[in-house]
Amino acid sequence: MSFLIIMESLSFDHIKNFLKLRIISGVQKNRAMLGFSFFVLYYINISLVFKNMDIISHGLWGAIAFGRKNRKSFLLAFLFGVLPDLLSFGIFFVLAIFGVFERPDFGGMEPPTNEMVPSFVHSLYNVTHSLVVFLVIFVLLWVAFKRPIFVFAAWGLHILIDIPTHSSSFFPTPFLWPLSDFIIDGKSWASPYIFFPDVILLSFLYIWFFIWKRRGKDRSNKEGLK
Repeated sequence: MSFLIIMESLSFDHIKNFLKLRIISGVQKNRAMLGFSFFVLYYINISLVFKNMDIISHGLWGAIAFGRKNRKSFLLAFLFGVLPDLLSFGIFFVLAIFGVFERPDFGGMEPPTNEMVPSFVHSLYNVTHSLVVFLVIFVLLWVAFKRPIFVFAAWGLHILIDIPTHSSSFFPTPFLWPLSDFIIDGKSWASPYIFFPDVILLSFLYIWFFIWKRRGKDRSNKEGLK
């Protein structure tokens, strides 16, 4: 409990500056940390803007879970990890850029109200955040390609992560749509109890990923010289 209280009292700038110092020293000692350096700084900067709708985090979770085979699978898993939000909110944001709609502030600690978002976004959100729809498409892809498309599972992971991290006050996850309107009143993504552990856990996972990939390349190079 004391750890969570400390984390909640820290500002985003404190975390960002601390990680910058650690990353710079780490890069000097290990080249495998170079890619991770860019990942952390880019991820935190983007996440601070969209704390209530962190699509970058969804992409990174999808990629680390289902895209470790090669670069192509990594990019595809990242894409499928962000698509549920892009397909539901993307049109709205594009129209908001051109002044058709007023863009809500997603960067605050409190999310905007559902009424501030057009109704068509809610309809698209029901489709893209339904486990029922996801499973139907997953099976159809399996039949079409005669094998399971595991990178597409990043879409399902996005929905599973959203279920406990969306409150009923702002876009609760309709994971049983259209079979049921049942939702779970979770903890908002903007909460420090969710946001900071997410950043920390993803950071450790990508440290492991980059070091693992580096060791694999070094091992292959040594075997090639024999």
